[in-house]
Formats: sequence, structure tokens, C-alpha cells
Amino acid sequence: MDKVSIIMPVFNSYEFTKESILSVISQTYSNWELLITDDKSTDGTYEKLRKFVTQDERIKVFRLSKNGGPAVARNNSIEQASGKYMAFLDGDDTWKADKLERQVKVFEKTPTCPLVYSGYNIVNQAGKCLRYQNVPEKASYDDLLRSCSIGC
Repeated sequence: MDKVSIIMPVFNSYEFTKESILSVISQTYSNWELLITDDKSTDGTYEKLRKFVTQDERIKVFRLSKNGGPAVARNNSIEQASGKYMAFLDGDDTWKADKLERQVKVFEKTPTCPLVYSGYNIVNQAGKCLRYQNVPEKASYDDLLRSCSIGC
């Protein structure tokens, strides 16, 4: 089983991030590392996230010295990644338990496939599903430059 590096930027969102982390821990595919970069939260998010590091050695938490936005936080986690595959998960999103297993299988069946993605539910802050976001079956680089319906 090849390792998946999961890249997660966070900022002032511990309650949502906690659910995101729990959705990673519950994955049926177990060879992963979760790299969380806190974007200089001011609400105690970083300190609370540190507790997960002691509970699961696959979780690593970093903190930026100044707020730089989600792209800077993502890039920080990417620099720390050691997996063959990379998955992106925002700190306010959750995954179904078999997400990684299913997507890694696609890569294994089709080694030339550069990117795997799926549709997703859009939910409100209470967790109620508002709608399902469908995505095209295939997307070329040019398609993604014009319009990107792929979510993290």
C-alpha cells in the first residue's frame, strides 16, 4: 500500500477541523499521513490540534509564523509530504470512509492517470446537505483552466 499525504490548511476553525480529522482517521485505507498547517489562527485552533498528534503518529501539525492564506498553508504541508499520492482536504470538509481506498484503486488500475476527483455534497454549518455538486467524468488541463468544478 502506497502512502497518501493528506494536505489540510486551517484557520480559526477547530470545531470543523476536528470533524475533518475524524473523517481521515476513519478511512478504510490506512497508509496515510495528515499534514495540517495552521495559518496563524488566533482562536486556539493550533493548540487544540496538537492533541491529535499525541493520539495518532500519522498526524503532523505545523504553524505559520504569520497569516498567509490557504495557498501558503497548503504549500507548507506539501513541502513536508512523503507519500506517493497527495490528497487535499480543507479544514471544514469531511470524507466518506472509503474515499481514499476507492481513489487509490483508480490510480493503481490506471498508472498514467494524473488526477482523481469526485463529486461532493455541499452542506451548511449545521451539517445539512444543501445539494450534490456533480463533476465531469473527465477533465483536461484546458478544461480546468476555463472552469474548475473540482472541490478539495
